[in-house]
Amino acid sequence: MDTSSESPRHVRVDPEIADLVPFFLESREAEVPKLRQALADDDLVTIEDLGHGMKGMGSAFGFDPVSRIGIELERLGGEGEGASREEIAKLIDELEAYLERVEWSVDREA
Repeated sequence: MDTSSESPRHVRVDPEIADLVPFFLESREAEVPKLRQALADDDLVTIEDLGHGMKGMGSAFGFDPVSRIGIELERLGGEGEGASREEIAKLIDELEAYLERVEWSVDREA
């Protein structure tokens, strides 16, 4: 299920981690082509591993949609031969679209 339309376009982050957010987002952006290549190579282990990393990091930085996508990628990657390549491709597209549109600022009230 694509819930990207429900994803917040603006995220307020804790000031204590604000300096790390650009690196976090750049790292996720760099994972998009890695995920596409892993899918093309039928490398489900890489998809599972990258999904696992997103699962934990997304929520830690306040970007819950990244975690949700990571959970699904990890699950699908772990399914092995039974994994839906179409579903994986849709999740990669959803991640890319989210990263292109999300904005963030420091939560001065945190």
